[in-house]
Amino acid sequence: MIRIRPTDDGTYTVYRDAAVVVTGLTRDQAYAVAQSIGASVVE
Repeated sequence: MIRIRPTDDGTYTVYRDAAVVVTGLTRDQAYAVAQSIGASVVE
């Protein structure tokens, strides 16, 4: 499962299960990463 969470500094972090995939993204970038992984996104 892929999750996208906002951070305190206004960027977004993408998680796959409990692991951080990437951090410091804009919302659009985070969703693009999630789509490239090919999994459903849970916010």
